[in-house]
Formats: sequence, C-alpha cells, structure tokens
Amino acid sequence: MEYAKQLSTWWSGIIYHKEQLDALTSSTDIKSYTYILHDKCLDDNGEPKKPHYHYVVRFPRNARGSWFKQFSTEDMGQIYFKPVTYPQGAYDYLIHDTDDCCKKNKRLYDPSERISTIKDFDNPDDKKQSTTEKFFNLLHGGANNMELQKEFPTKIFKSCRLLYRDLHYIKSARVRALQRHTSRSPQRIYKPISRHYKVYRLL
Repeated sequence: MEYAKQLSTWWSGIIYHKEQLDALTSSTDIKSYTYILHDKCLDDNGEPKKPHYHYVVRFPRNARGSWFKQFSTEDMGQIYFKPVTYPQGAYDYLIHDTDDCCKKNKRLYDPSERISTIKDFDNPDDKKQSTTEKFFNLLHGGANNMELQKEFPTKIFKSCRLLYRDLHYIKSARVRALQRHTSRSPQRIYKPISRHYKVYRLL
C-alpha cells in the first residue's frame, strides 16, 4: 500500500466490517482510538453509500503503516489507513465538521455518535498539549505569523518557527539525498536542528 512504509503516531482510515474494527480497537499496541459509523452518506449521484466506519488511532510512539495489514482478510477485505498530520482536523472529519466537508455538502453527524477513549476532543491527547504541539497544530491549521505571535510569547514564537524551519530542512535534505542516490552523512543532515534541541525539549 501507499502508506505501508510510512511512520506516524496518528493514523486514520476506513473499515467496512465491525469485526475488523473491534480487532483494531482492542489491540494493546494503540494508545487511544475514536471511530464513527457513517451510514447516512450519499455519493455524487445522491445514492446511499455502503455503511462504513471512519477511525482515528494514536500510538504511544511512531508506528509503521504496515501494522494495519494484520486486520485485512480475504473474507472481509482490506482496511484503509493513512498517516495524520493534524489530529484535530481528523477528529472533526469524523463528523464532517470541516470547511471542505461543508463545501461538498457532506452530511453532518452528531458529535455524540463518535465512540472514543478520549474525553475532550478539543484536546485529543486528553491532557495539556505541549507548546510545540500546539504551535505546529495551529500552523498546520492555517494560522499566520500575526495570529501565532498573539498566541505565543516572542521567544517561544521564534524558537518554534526556527524548529519548524529546521524540521522542514531535514525532510527536504532527505528527499534530495534519495533523489541523488547518495549516502549523505547523517551528522550533516541533522546538524541544523541540534542548536534548538534543548529548547524543543524544554517547551
């Protein structure tokens, strides 16, 4: 599968059979789960879609997408999965409470229909988010620099911005190295982030 080799702490996807969903949510490998039955969705022709479950799971640490393959069977078929970059958006999508769903006129589901081990969907970790997590979630959600500066003290804003830039540099460096088929030195790739590592740990 496209995402089988990727690593992520958060994953979402679609399952068509309750037996597969029960097996997934009962696994001791995951830290938390949330799912909802979509049984009132319509396709582009206005015809009812096959009932299905949307789910979001969180692992204690990065997990590879291939982990989900164990729940696919010949009788019930495969389950679908993809990494999540913005957890709050994934939780909102479960009930179609996003701008994109609104534009596509998707059926809005009641928040009470979500089945979850999480008590507070405004704080998916069920605990206070770290400053860096909050910063990155707002940034991925479309917040601009002015909005971020109002939310965070100047020193924290600058440190988080530098950290985000360096993380982006590392990802770009890896891609360029793979494209050139060269064995780039790990020390050289990771050097830009080293000066902010202590700040990142303290935030």
